[in-house]
Amino acid sequence: MWFWVLSSRSDGNKVQATQEEFVPTKEEWNEYKLTDGTIVRIKIVVSEIFRLDQKDPATGKPNFMVKSKSVMSIIIPG
Repeated sequence: MWFWVLSSRSDGNKVQATQEEFVPTKEEWNEYKLTDGTIVRIKIVVSEIFRLDQKDPATGKPNFMVKSKSVMSIIIPG
């Protein structure tokens, strides 16, 4: 387990966070069919999850920050 100090992109404030260990349980594709029959497939793949020490003021529940990347696959007909 790692402890981090992260900086918010919007306001530059720093907050402490704990890097969480995780195991992906499901990573599904979103599929979109274009008028020419081409299929565009996109999914998000998470690489890191951080639990922020700062809690949501409205609910009191923890806030999280997730680092991810988009993966895309194109299937062109015939």
